[in-house]
Amino acid sequence: MWRDASWREGYHIDNHKKFCCLLCGKEFIIGAALLGEHPPGFPICPYCGGRQTECTEETGDDQLEELAALIGCLGIYVGG
Repeated sequence: MWRDASWREGYHIDNHKKFCCLLCGKEFIIGAALLGEHPPGFPICPYCGGRQTECTEETGDDQLEELAALIGCLGIYVGG
Protein backbone atom coordinates (compact mmCIF):
# COMPACT_ATOMS: atom_id res chain seq x y z
CA MET A 1 0.00 0.00 0.00
CA TRP A 2 1.21 3.51 -0.77
CA ARG A 3 -0.22 6.94 -0.16
CA ASP A 4 0.90 10.42 -1.06
CA ALA A 5 1.16 12.79 1.90
CA SER A 6 -1.03 15.35 0.09
CA TRP A 7 -4.03 13.00 -0.19
CA ARG A 8 -7.00 13.14 2.16
CA GLU A 9 -7.02 10.57 4.96
CA GLY A 10 -8.32 7.14 3.96
CA TYR A 11 -6.98 7.13 0.37
CA HIS A 12 -4.18 4.86 -0.76
CA ILE A 13 -2.93 2.86 -3.71
CA ASP A 14 -3.18 -0.85 -3.09
CA ASN A 15 -1.09 -3.54 -4.70
CA HIS A 16 -2.91 -5.18 -7.60
CA LYS A 17 -3.06 -8.83 -8.58
CA LYS A 18 -3.94 -9.99 -12.08
CA PHE A 19 -5.72 -13.32 -12.33
CA CYS A 20 -6.57 -15.65 -15.19
CA CYS A 21 -9.64 -17.88 -15.02
CA LEU A 22 -8.67 -21.44 -15.88
CA LEU A 23 -12.24 -22.15 -17.06
CA CYS A 24 -13.02 -19.28 -19.45
CA GLY A 25 -9.51 -17.89 -20.00
CA LYS A 26 -10.42 -14.27 -19.22
CA GLU A 27 -8.26 -12.02 -17.03
CA PHE A 28 -9.21 -9.65 -14.22
CA ILE A 29 -7.50 -7.51 -11.57
CA ILE A 30 -8.20 -7.31 -7.84
CA GLY A 31 -6.66 -5.16 -5.10
CA ALA A 32 -4.48 -7.14 -2.69
CA ALA A 33 -6.26 -5.82 0.42
CA LEU A 34 -9.57 -7.14 -0.90
CA LEU A 35 -8.06 -10.60 -1.35
CA GLY A 36 -6.96 -10.67 2.29
CA GLU A 37 -10.52 -10.20 3.55
CA HIS A 38 -12.10 -13.16 1.74
CA PRO A 39 -12.23 -16.88 2.53
CA PRO A 40 -10.41 -19.60 0.58
CA GLY A 41 -11.82 -20.14 -2.92
CA PHE A 42 -11.62 -16.44 -3.69
CA PRO A 43 -11.30 -14.80 -6.13
CA ILE A 44 -14.20 -15.91 -8.26
CA CYS A 45 -14.05 -15.06 -11.95
CA PRO A 46 -16.36 -12.07 -12.59
CA TYR A 47 -17.11 -13.36 -16.11
CA CYS A 48 -18.10 -17.00 -15.63
CA GLY A 49 -18.21 -17.45 -11.84
CA GLY A 50 -15.42 -20.03 -11.93
CA ARG A 51 -13.36 -20.63 -8.80
CA GLN A 52 -10.37 -22.02 -10.67
CA THR A 53 -8.23 -18.89 -10.96
CA GLU A 54 -4.51 -18.33 -11.04
CA CYS A 55 -2.51 -15.21 -10.17
CA THR A 56 -0.33 -14.35 -13.19
CA GLU A 57 1.06 -10.88 -12.27
CA GLU A 58 1.18 -8.63 -9.24
CA THR A 59 2.59 -5.30 -8.13
CA GLY A 60 4.83 -4.70 -5.14
CA ASP A 61 5.00 -1.74 -2.76
CA ASP A 62 8.17 -0.50 -4.48
CA GLN A 63 6.25 -0.05 -7.78
CA LEU A 64 3.16 1.83 -6.61
CA GLU A 65 4.44 5.41 -6.65
CA GLU A 66 5.82 4.90 -10.16
CA LEU A 67 2.54 3.33 -11.33
CA ALA A 68 0.54 6.24 -9.92
CA ALA A 69 2.65 8.66 -11.96
CA LEU A 70 2.48 6.50 -15.09
CA ILE A 71 -1.18 5.41 -15.04
CA GLY A 72 -2.81 8.02 -12.86
CA CYS A 73 -5.99 7.29 -10.91
CA LEU A 74 -5.10 4.23 -8.84
CA GLY A 75 -6.27 5.72 -5.54
CA ILE A 76 -8.72 3.57 -3.61
CA TYR A 77 -10.76 4.91 -0.71
CA VAL A 78 -11.01 2.73 2.35
CA GLY A 79 -12.60 3.90 5.53
CA GLY A 80 -15.74 5.55 6.68
